[in-house]
Amino acid sequence: MKTLNRILILAILFNVLLTSCHNDTPIGARVPVVKVYDKYLYQDDIEALVPEGTTPQDSALKVKNYVDVWVRKQLMIKKAELYLTDEQKDVERQLEDYRASLLIYKYKEKFLAENFDTTVTPNEIKDYYQQHQDDFKLQRNAVMAFFVKIPLESTDITSLKMLLDFRSEKDSIRLMDYIRDHSLTYDNFGSEWVSFSEAASKMP
Repeated sequence: MKTLNRILILAILFNVLLTSCHNDTPIGARVPVVKVYDKYLYQDDIEALVPEGTTPQDSALKVKNYVDVWVRKQLMIKKAELYLTDEQKDVERQLEDYRASLLIYKYKEKFLAENFDTTVTPNEIKDYYQQHQDDFKLQRNAVMAFFVKIPLESTDITSLKMLLDFRSEKDSIRLMDYIRDHSLTYDNFGSEWVSFSEAASKMP
């Protein structure tokens, strides 16, 4: 039912947009694809998502996933604008603080790149490891994992187990679709080592 509702929403949005657009779009003008209230998603925004050589099936899946997320985001923003007070919507100060922090970070990054040799050779890494082996001994168990919590009444456990062993970008996208539709919560420890106790704290 959720998938059907999502398809209907996208179909309505596409239909509204297509009926409001003219076929005589000027050459060089950005071509709108989806409209949510006064926000547009343009064709060139989507084209940049699909790497050259991607199969039509994978391309369609990737674009669908991106459009779905974009539509949800615009709807949430509009909902926030409608329900939050003017004081709550005033984020100028937070944005300025974030901008200042980002500029400082970029300045430090540029300064280090221009004034220090940050190149480290494989031999230097090996020598450092040989001289400091005690520093690399773990004091606690560590794991890499993908944690997903789903309701007990879920009937498609086998598909989830297969998707958790994802080996391609397509599998990864299908996994995220499944999690969005069925999971209560999830966490990805697959790109970095974390303590086993931290991962275990999320389990029943």
